[in-house]
Formats: sequence, C-alpha cells, structure tokens
Amino acid sequence: MSRALAFVFLSTFVIGFASGFNIFLHTRGELPALPTVDASQGYDITYDTYGACRSMGCLSYHVASDGTATQIVTRNGAQVARRDGTLSSASRTKLIEALQATSLRTTTFESCTPATDKSALRIAVRVGDTTYRYDTCLAAIPEPLGSFLGNHAQWLTF
Repeated sequence: MSRALAFVFLSTFVIGFASGFNIFLHTRGELPALPTVDASQGYDITYDTYGACRSMGCLSYHVASDGTATQIVTRNGAQVARRDGTLSSASRTKLIEALQATSLRTTTFESCTPATDKSALRIAVRVGDTTYRYDTCLAAIPEPLGSFLGNHAQWLTF
C-alpha cells in the first residue's frame, strides 16, 4: 500500500470519527418523544397474578373503559370468588391519567416461570386496536401505570 493511500484511509477515519463524536455530543440530550396513549379510543386492562399465590388464591381482574370491573380469585386452578362492580369516577379519572402518563411499548410477549416462593403478574393493556403485554417475571410494568395497578386494593372496591 502506498503512503498516499494510507494517508487517505487514516484521514478518512479521523474525520469520520471526529464528525460522529461531534454529532453524539450535540444530540445525546435530545431523545425522541414516545407516542402518548389516547385513552379516549377505549381501553381494557387485564391483570392476572400467578405463581406462588396458586395455593392461597391468585387475583385477576378486568377493567373496561366504561368503568365496569370484574374481580376473580382462583385457588389451585378453580374459581373461588367473583365480584362485578363499577369503578368510582375518581378512580376512573386516576386510571386514565396513569394510562396517559405511561409510555407503553409493544413488545413480543414472553412468559416465564417465577421462583417457587414468588408470585408474578401478567398485564394486558388494550388501547384502541393496540394491545400491550407485560409480565413482571421478566420486567417491571412501566410507571406510573404499574404503581397505580399495584395499588388495586385502594381503587378496586365493589
């Protein structure tokens, strides 16, 4: 390889590296905004616990955009209790606020088996025509929706 060709390769590398580093420094604070959730299209939330709770009673519930809610408790695979009700308007408002403040992302749904002494949670959130699925055995539920749903004893009353 001639000296001129080596100089061209080296200068191309140096200029490319400097340009890339400059772009990195000037754009690293600007992240693209994720699309917000428009709950006015209608939503459904399905919340299922599984794992160690199987023998004590696993809680599942379904909440629709009209405020109707169904809570089911299963023990060892058999339904033990079922309650139907309606969320209060304050709870519905807080749920919509939590939905709209959460950056939901579509993912490939994977499942796992929690440790024998642990329970896990599967959540499916349908907004419009898009369904978002999460499993706490794999990753945390996005906030603030995760905190709101985890506090179901306060807002899921019948």
